[in-house]
Amino acid sequence: MMLTLDELSAGLLRQLKEQGTHEETILNYRIVCTAVISFCVQHYECNQYSSELLLKYLEHTELRLKNGEMSGGYAQFKRRVVRLLKEYAEQGYANLSHVVRKKDYNPSKAHQELANRVLDESNLPPSSREVIDHPIRHFFCFIEDRNVEVADLTDDIFFAFMDSVSDVNKGSICRTFRAMKLISSFLKKHGLADLKADLTMLKVKSAPIKMIAPYTQDEIRRISDAIDVSSPTGMRDKAILLLAFETGLRAVDIFQLRLSDIDWEKAEVCVVQSKSKTPLVLTINGTVMNAIADYILHARPKCDAHEVFLTVRAPFRPLKGAASFRGNFEEYSRKASIKKKAGRSFHSIRRTFATEMSLAGVPLPTISQMLGHKSIEQDKPYLSYDKEHVSHCALSLAEVPISGGKYVSAHNVSYAPLDGGGAK
Repeated sequence: MMLTLDELSAGLLRQLKEQGTHEETILNYRIVCTAVISFCVQHYECNQYSSELLLKYLEHTELRLKNGEMSGGYAQFKRRVVRLLKEYAEQGYANLSHVVRKKDYNPSKAHQELANRVLDESNLPPSSREVIDHPIRHFFCFIEDRNVEVADLTDDIFFAFMDSVSDVNKGSICRTFRAMKLISSFLKKHGLADLKADLTMLKVKSAPIKMIAPYTQDEIRRISDAIDVSSPTGMRDKAILLLAFETGLRAVDIFQLRLSDIDWEKAEVCVVQSKSKTPLVLTINGTVMNAIADYILHARPKCDAHEVFLTVRAPFRPLKGAASFRGNFEEYSRKASIKKKAGRSFHSIRRTFATEMSLAGVPLPTISQMLGHKSIEQDKPYLSYDKEHVSHCALSLAEVPISGGKYVSAHNVSYAPLDGGGAK
């Protein structure tokens, strides 16, 4: 029996879960699976599996990579997901040996204890600790193979290790650099090695920041108008869209919003941001309040969940991440005849929020606080320029000395404005 892409995706994600894959990793696979399905439905109006369709998606991925619209590491991840989908379709299971990372590096007991101390002092969250643990153990195995004691470590050995892994696993070089910084800082702090180099200065060269076009107010209005609020799904999605545009909140924070986080009297929402773990209180206007209230009163399922926005089918549960809303949002955008632009997605509404605030004259530090950023530097990818406003900043040529159609030094001539006859 021919499987649909939805069934393939569900099967692969189920196998990942059964293998004990980390939840955040599964979410990344779900995002790419959703992108594959959306691409096939949008461009070929087909949800049935075929190797030709997956090949078309890979060609689309390679084109985006060539145009600089995605990183090489992310393109490689997409290729892996497509390969696993193909394997699952053809043999009923996927080879996940490269997905569930094995404990390949097992240093001596003393070095393992030292690695644990490095991680303990780093205060990394569990998911990040699991990722960084691998290159840290790899480093200690590296020095053991060379019979180098910790007390004899030099900066050259650190650089030799990084050079040894740079060509083998380019996709993880950022994690390796981070691990080296942690080890080096720990050893210097406790006086365990005579290291001179400041590895905190190490940075992986990244692509220049791309100014992804935000949605305009008119486009947001058209998308909102394209939502059919006669259905529970439509009432929920319109409230989500308006809340995103009004507050600039990330999708994950919108979907983690609880009923108790809304202060109806003050017209405010209070969230603890998932990314920075800092609290944020934002005011919302009457239109958004009404949309949320309509959804809660007339469309939200009756259940024990505390989150505001839930799935429309049982078992009712909170939405998770932008991936769970992406398909609906793209469908509303198509109905509103909104042009698909590279890199622009539901997350781009944060860019719209920041850009509109900037055009309204809101100071950058205030915008940064409203976006929940720790520094203004983080705002750069979210602010776009407006050609019409920039054109108003162009200098007038009225005072430029011109004679015979050529610029003349102001030291040699007297001149009048161009509409007064030019230079004299």
